[in-house]
Amino acid sequence: MPIDPQCQILIDAANQAGGAPFEAADIMAIRDAYAKTTALYAHPTPDLKSVRDHKFDGPGSELRIRHYTAHSDLGAAVLFLHGGGWAAGDIDTHDHVCRYLCAKSGAAFFSLDYRLAPENQFPAALDDANAALSWLHAHADKLGFDVARLAIAGDSAGGNLAATVTLLNRDSGGPKIPFQLLIYPSLNFHADNASMRDNGEGYLLTRAAMERFIELYLSDPSLADDFRASPQRANHHEGLPAAFVMSAEFDPLRDEACAYAETLNAAGVSTEYKCYPGMIHGFLRMGAKVDLALTALDDAAHRLSEALHA
Repeated sequence: MPIDPQCQILIDAANQAGGAPFEAADIMAIRDAYAKTTALYAHPTPDLKSVRDHKFDGPGSELRIRHYTAHSDLGAAVLFLHGGGWAAGDIDTHDHVCRYLCAKSGAAFFSLDYRLAPENQFPAALDDANAALSWLHAHADKLGFDVARLAIAGDSAGGNLAATVTLLNRDSGGPKIPFQLLIYPSLNFHADNASMRDNGEGYLLTRAAMERFIELYLSDPSLADDFRASPQRANHHEGLPAAFVMSAEFDPLRDEACAYAETLNAAGVSTEYKCYPGMIHGFLRMGAKVDLALTALDDAAHRLSEALHA
């Protein structure tokens, strides 16, 4: 189907403001543009029982994690890893997303403020995500959730980190993760497919922006071959958690998400894939402007609730 008119309005506004915001040479300009869109995109969120920040010792520095608790508490939890190309975004840019998913799913959410590139390049963000999972696992009783029902989720770059954390913990015998929610994830730094070619310009996230983010994230281009950067390139995908993989029709990363879902299913991992028609990369953050964003968030919350219900 054609691009959704509500998405087109956002694209037109970005073009009038100077074009794709993620292709800026200055990382601070990228971060500023990403943060400013939150005020434009953020939708109203349901009331929660509590929202509070915790700190814990990470592998390179003290890390902050935001803890959301719903009134209808499932006794389960989700580690959430935000998007932003490994170089932008934080727990504030995704606060409305986590509030909504927490309230609708009933699971507690823990959103991690991991270290960003280029100041902290690969695998710093991944190390932080693993440390957060271990910290949550060790403190589940104190934090009030069932450690056997600790899932992982992430959007875009955060989806990349979430997918890789499940692989690393499978291989290391780490905490067992029952479910992974991957929202328009980046999964293969060598991807050259139809969606990257057809959607690589004109839809906010561009191919040039992805190349820029990868350059910022990796200290050496050869690291793109490492499955910890490109989880699609892992030796095998058996034994991973069940997954819900979401993508958008006009996203350059669409076919990476589809290919990964196919890989998981072929490996015997129960996986559902859904591509949202007319949508662009990042649309789940755009609920104030894009109606289908809330539908997609409801879908994600429902899958989490089903997977994590006692």
